[in-house]
Amino acid sequence: MTTPLSSPSQPINKVQRFEDFYRLFQETPGAYKYQDQINDINAKGGNTLYILYEDLLASDPDIAEMLKKDPEALLEDAIEAFKNLLKFQGSKLTHQNYFVRVSTKEKKTPLFIPLRGLRAKHIDSLVCSNGILVRCSTIRPKIIKAFFECNLCGA
Repeated sequence: MTTPLSSPSQPINKVQRFEDFYRLFQETPGAYKYQDQINDINAKGGNTLYILYEDLLASDPDIAEMLKKDPEALLEDAIEAFKNLLKFQGSKLTHQNYFVRVSTKEKKTPLFIPLRGLRAKHIDSLVCSNGILVRCSTIRPKIIKAFFECNLCGA
């Protein structure tokens, strides 16, 4: 029995994948959801593109998973792809800042974490939760180890 040759691993061009998602995602056949939204943004002079995580997951699960694990880096690529499509349409980038906002419409999204389920492992990852904010206070760190030195004698 022979084993198939593994394909060489090529780096994923994330900006290109986001551009393809924006241009090619169809909500219904013939209705390009995000391309139409970008056309509206271009016409109205806006600077924010709203995408649904479920749409990205249906279109490109690899990028969706990467966005879930490292949203900060991938949102930069998503913004770059958004700017590229605006430039391609002949728009002059009038705003200094452009934004891509990710939201969800389903309650059972893979991003959903109940408030009581939030843990340290969720730091720096994309999560969705719901609740009512009752009170907000500053976080006071606890000192685990401390070192004090006398200014006069150095003890």
